[in-house]
Amino acid sequence: VLFDLAQTQAVISTSHNALRAIANHPDLKALTPLPLYVVGPNTAETARKLGFKSVITGPATAADLVPVITDNIQLSSTRKRLLYLAPEQPAFNLAGALEQAGFSIEIQVVYRTKRADTLTVPAKQAISDGTIDAAIIMSARTADTFVSLTKANGLQKQAGKIMFLCLSKAVAEALQDLNPRVVEIAIRPRAEEMRALGHRMTAKFS
Repeated sequence: VLFDLAQTQAVISTSHNALRAIANHPDLKALTPLPLYVVGPNTAETARKLGFKSVITGPATAADLVPVITDNIQLSSTRKRLLYLAPEQPAFNLAGALEQAGFSIEIQVVYRTKRADTLTVPAKQAISDGTIDAAIIMSARTADTFVSLTKANGLQKQAGKIMFLCLSKAVAEALQDLNPRVVEIAIRPRAEEMRALGHRMTAKFS
């Protein structure tokens, strides 16, 4: 799908997955001169590698990006629209929040994630045997899927013994049906904070 950029003021991406998805898009060269608003330094780095000249990074989440955009973009009479390179199922209604602020949003779904419908045999065995020390969970949707699959396999009790490293409070809350013994939450919901959390837990338990 080609993008209609005639009235586009800026581009939004809340995940490096969206930028990876457009890496070979025929309109990429037309997009790169436009200001790009992203969440997190990893997405910003991906954007610069793709050739975006002006990359503005929000602090942590898609919700945090709203004031960054509204504070930096003046509504123009000739270029009124923001292009949102979106996932199929966003965790936060960024488009709705920006529309309430007066912006016109063009949503282009550029990637989708497929929900797992089963645990692999090695995963079931590892959970059953208690050989998984920790699991990194990056989204509430992933947490919900993991809970559902462990329940379906009668492994919720064993899964609750795993130490979970969670991106955010919302992710941790999605695991509560497992009654997990140990849940650690990143200081901020960013990939680099998750890496730091992993290093801290490794040092603590090594």
